[in-house]
Amino acid sequence: MAAGRGRDPRRRPDQGEPVCHRRQKALTPGRHGAWSVNRQRVDEGSMSGAAGDSPSALRARLTVDWANTITRTAYVPMARATIEHQLRGLVDRMVDELTVPAYSPRAGGPVGQWLVAARLTGPDGLQRSMDLLGRRLLALPELGQVPDRADRVVLLLGALATGYAQALRHEVFQQQERVKEALLLAKENAERDLHDSQARFQQVFSSSAVGVVISDLAGSFVEANPALVEMLGYEAEDYVRHGPNALFDPSDAAALRARCRRMLDDGEDRVREQRQLTRRDSDTMWAYVALSVLRDAEGLPSYFVAVLEDITDLRMLQEYLRRQALQDMTTGLPNRHSFLSKLEEVLGRLTASAGVTLCYLDLDGVRVINDGLGCDAGDELLKTVAGRLSDVVADERATVARLGGDEFAILLEHASGTADVSALAESIYAELAEPIYLRGEGVAVPASMGFARATGRGVEPLELLRQAHSALRTAELGGKRQWGIYDGDRDSGDRADLVLAAGMPGAWENGELGLDFQPVFALADRRLAAIAVLLRWDRPGEGVLPHERSAGFAERIGLSVPLGRWLLHGACEQLAAWRDRFGDRVPPLSVGLSPQQSGDPDLVATVGTTLGSVGLPADWVQLELATGALVADRAEARENLEVLADKGIRIALHGFGGGLDELALLESGRVRLVRLAARPLTRLDTTDSATARAVAAVVALAHSTGTLVTVDGVESASQADWYRSVGVDYARGRYLAPPVGSAGLTELLVAELAP
Repeated sequence: MAAGRGRDPRRRPDQGEPVCHRRQKALTPGRHGAWSVNRQRVDEGSMSGAAGDSPSALRARLTVDWANTITRTAYVPMARATIEHQLRGLVDRMVDELTVPAYSPRAGGPVGQWLVAARLTGPDGLQRSMDLLGRRLLALPELGQVPDRADRVVLLLGALATGYAQALRHEVFQQQERVKEALLLAKENAERDLHDSQARFQQVFSSSAVGVVISDLAGSFVEANPALVEMLGYEAEDYVRHGPNALFDPSDAAALRARCRRMLDDGEDRVREQRQLTRRDSDTMWAYVALSVLRDAEGLPSYFVAVLEDITDLRMLQEYLRRQALQDMTTGLPNRHSFLSKLEEVLGRLTASAGVTLCYLDLDGVRVINDGLGCDAGDELLKTVAGRLSDVVADERATVARLGGDEFAILLEHASGTADVSALAESIYAELAEPIYLRGEGVAVPASMGFARATGRGVEPLELLRQAHSALRTAELGGKRQWGIYDGDRDSGDRADLVLAAGMPGAWENGELGLDFQPVFALADRRLAAIAVLLRWDRPGEGVLPHERSAGFAERIGLSVPLGRWLLHGACEQLAAWRDRFGDRVPPLSVGLSPQQSGDPDLVATVGTTLGSVGLPADWVQLELATGALVADRAEARENLEVLADKGIRIALHGFGGGLDELALLESGRVRLVRLAARPLTRLDTTDSATARAVAAVVALAHSTGTLVTVDGVESASQADWYRSVGVDYARGRYLAPPVGSAGLTELLVAELAP
């Protein structure tokens, strides 16, 4: 969020720029396939144009660059303007498809088909188009708001590659038919017009872009065209010198002959398949092979013809896509998708006596290494950790996977000698404790782990993974380098809270959230000193959730800043109404801010706008900033404290525990009041206990800086008397007055402020 000064406070931070939609242009429908994308960061300055270029200008620039790229790979009998016009339509279609919510990569297939139809099938034309589109589509600003743009581009380019392959294969098959027809025609007309028919055959045979070889029924190759000679890595002189039988590796030739014999045995006239062949330089190539039986006028087999298209590059791309879909590209481990498939397989074959243990592992401190030594060092760290985790379970029936970021998973299938959870955790800690040397620095990363176990069938893969993750998050509450085992009872409670937190935005929209007010009294004379504003959530079916839980949910899901603005505005409007009725006798409003609100860069502007809109003076509002946000040395929170205090806002701190860093906050004199941390007070024994003496000491230290002290949660007369005895100035709680709505607080004001 930008700083509060110099920006319109009425602009919500989640409002983005409008998205320009372009009318889709009609394209020839086609099939879909798959491709991969280079996921490296793109320099948007060089790839997408200068900042401020319109989406149309960026698309036009991509169109021109694409035209330059593909026209270098093959001759195109088409005017340059026509090429760019066609490509612009394809670019518009692809970009528009990438931005729709219900995404389908259907725009990619027609693009690949168009490249083949336009004869843009040079040796590296497809590769260059893929490279260009993979980088430039990801860099388009209009795709910046698409959260899964990389995955969409991968699917789009995959569809493009498949459309290209299918169109090329269709062309190959068409050429095969033309070759076959020419061969038959040549044979049938040999007696009548031998010279002309041979000329026509040789023209098709020699000029074909795909390899063609003819063999007799005994399996001996009779003739091969120049395209096949080049495809297998030979020169024309080699063919002239040694003949067609020398073109094929002996094992490849034997396999082709066996396949031809099987065609005769099975009565097949045509077979299409992918086949691996060996080139002259011993490199492997893949080819689409279309085998056909040529028959004479009596319908008897006379020759075989094989049409071959080199698909090595396409095969390599498909293999890369397969690895990318199932393998983490940094560590080489299975990725999340592959791991879930493995987990489903293992759980599906569990017997009643068999079991598995799932470890969900989160590395601590990877961000520090990325920020300090660089992301490349972080990648090296992840590779090393992947190897060490694999070493730990090398003797077990186990699968190690990287789930994403700095999270790993280990699936351990139980056997007679399988280590228990404690031993496994210690083995992992011991392995990760060994320093990893990156750029001359020996680093070690601790890890937190959560374990979940399953026996027999009936456990869903995602549920077991969730249980392990729940155990991990529970363990992390105890700090770094912790591990824990899934606790179903605790998880039930945690999940209930998570459901509540997730539903809070909808509850706010549906009017379930409201404001309560609780009086704050001076303990010395029970005088009404302030009005605390509390959040109330009237949850259907569950009753009213208290302020502490509701505010905690809002902080947990990042809703506390917008919700806090709404609460502040509503409370100030109510205070203005009370002031109009009761005048200056109304005590100030006390509003507690969450840690996120305390560090909100727009807090000063929000407070100023709110007070100005309802006509309240600054000293009628007391803001309680979160002590933790200030102690954490968050610059925004400290700046908010100073600026708000200088503008006349009453500044208080809540969650104050009396630590040295906290006491230092009082030295400036800007803090008027502190509210003691609630947790120690809930278990306070007001007898002569260490906690009681500590509270009394904190009160005295605060008073020594001229700061007043307040507490909440006073539930009895004895508590109120004890707090008064140790010098606490103000208090609130159900013993003094419970939280009430605006109407209830109005009645209290009538009673308290009556002349």
